[in-house]
Amino acid sequence: MKKLTWLWVFLLVFVLSSEVMGTTITFWTMNYGDTASQTKMLDELTADFKNKTGIEVKYEIVNWSQAFNKYMLISGGGPGPDCADMYWAYTFSTMGQGKYGPMDISSELKRYGGRRGLEKRWYAPSLQDVFFGDKWYGFPWRIDIRITAYRADWMKEIGMSRAPNTWNELVLFGQKLTKRDPSGKVIRWGVGIDGKNPQTFYSWLWQAGGEFLTPDNKKSAINSPAGKEALQFLVDLIHKYKICPPDCIDPGFNLTAAFKAGLIGILPSGVGAGFKREIERTAPQLLGKVAGAIPLKNKKRITFQGAGYFGILHGVKDKEAALKWLEYLTQDDVQIRYSKVSETLSPLKNVNKDPYFAEDWWYKACIASLPYGRTSQHQTPAWTQITNPEPTGIIYDMLQDALSGRKSVEEALATAEKRMNEVLSKY
Repeated sequence: MKKLTWLWVFLLVFVLSSEVMGTTITFWTMNYGDTASQTKMLDELTADFKNKTGIEVKYEIVNWSQAFNKYMLISGGGPGPDCADMYWAYTFSTMGQGKYGPMDISSELKRYGGRRGLEKRWYAPSLQDVFFGDKWYGFPWRIDIRITAYRADWMKEIGMSRAPNTWNELVLFGQKLTKRDPSGKVIRWGVGIDGKNPQTFYSWLWQAGGEFLTPDNKKSAINSPAGKEALQFLVDLIHKYKICPPDCIDPGFNLTAAFKAGLIGILPSGVGAGFKREIERTAPQLLGKVAGAIPLKNKKRITFQGAGYFGILHGVKDKEAALKWLEYLTQDDVQIRYSKVSETLSPLKNVNKDPYFAEDWWYKACIASLPYGRTSQHQTPAWTQITNPEPTGIIYDMLQDALSGRKSVEEALATAEKRMNEVLSKY
């Protein structure tokens, strides 16, 4: 009888061990940097993780051109992985209604010391992207904060050793940097903004103390004194101070290309990680001449940040195994490597102490700006229509109307407010 009992115990332990050792989870991530390097890294990380835990991770690299539709499908009940490199937690979790898409993992928060525990490792603003209401959706891992870029060599020409710090200084510096030939034609603009991109307006509105939506996210709040101040300032850069090119609203205008060509001195908003890669790969002659700086200040010093996080999805086969994989990916040493290969800045404090980031010409300015970051998370399913960066997009049309002079600032804001409320009422 004892032999049979021990036999059953042995078989039970063997079966349970086999189940743990045989656990397989699936993971999606978008493509970053060089795909060959990303694939090599993921192969090595998944192998190391399996060696340490017995858990196999099968990953898929999703092209950014397909990511939105894929995550929309998942959040509507379509098939997906166990865990993933995610974004727009507000939008996709709202769509999933607690059944599909991003999974609320708040029940696991205590094991990390709660939100305060997370804030010890992550910059607090980055956590905006993973907390929605009273729910927690995962670990931030990449952050693309928008900062000011400027020609440091040209600043020296006008007797300055730094970037502008406020809206007023932007005008003063921009006026000194702007150059005209004897006929009055501008041959160098002091300031450049992207009048086609709704993200251009985020930081200006927030710095003026404004908001896009009311606190309940049900109505537009854009037609306010702050909204008027922000939009009027952008109009004035073009039409009053004449230090920003009027064609910044044209479809063919490329802000970074104009900067590289020596046509613009300061890019005060909307400049992110792509700018660093663009300069280093296509304009290396500018290295040492271009610098980054913290965002401008008006009533507030605040700037837009894009971000992503590692999260778990409804339908996960083994939640604990998926959570262990995400914990592994957010270890400091793993994140240093992950961020280098993906060419993204990490919101983990210790990672950014690494000299690779802390001493980099661009990243060091981004790190200094992280306390001022704010997410543009989609508080409502209508957000995509509001901020669509194409004609008929509400903020896009508002910028086009005001910056071109087709409508007054007051008319452009009133039109945007009306259209926003019409869209918001449908949700």
